[in-house]
Amino acid sequence: MRAWRTVLPPTLLVLAGLLAAPAPAAAQGAGRPDEATALTLERVPGVERAKMAGLETDTKQGGDRYSVQDLDIMQPVAVRLRAIDPSQTVRLEVVKGEWTNVYRNCSTNGATPCEVRFRTEGNFGLQVTSPAGAGVRYELGVYVGDEMQLVPANLVVPPKDAGQAARGGLGLANILLGVIAVALVGLLLLVGWSVLRKRNQEAS
Repeated sequence: MRAWRTVLPPTLLVLAGLLAAPAPAAAQGAGRPDEATALTLERVPGVERAKMAGLETDTKQGGDRYSVQDLDIMQPVAVRLRAIDPSQTVRLEVVKGEWTNVYRNCSTNGATPCEVRFRTEGNFGLQVTSPAGAGVRYELGVYVGDEMQLVPANLVVPPKDAGQAARGGLGLANILLGVIAVALVGLLLLVGWSVLRKRNQEAS
């Protein structure tokens, strides 16, 4: 297993700050790090208001499990998964509480990585699997923004709280700002991922 660390160029400073923009969903409850490899979030020089963790490794039979701990509901989270070989497929699941409680999932599509964004309180788990079983090389990146001071108006809540959210209403301006922020975060992840991969190749 090889972990990566890098310094992003100054042109990414503004985009990195957008990790503090509202995320699409909030998962509730505390995660369990049992039987999982804990990912350590670290500050990356040149990137403000965010911590990152990542690794490059091969899938094991039955899948790989990771945990990220001690998060606040006001911290936006983005997780990105990419198969090194575009002909292979890897699948990502975000879990809470028990490993069977899957809140988010996605799969790679050829050379296209998969990505999920959300907020949560406490811990969450990640499961990486492949239809091919063991030996599929992949890169996994986790980006966590700093805690926000105010609750965003366009924070999506779990279904059980949807009635209360509907009564409060969402302004059109807030919705548009949220869409723009999500798009810019996606751009940050795409550019940052390219830089990280280039430095991994240089370090190999």
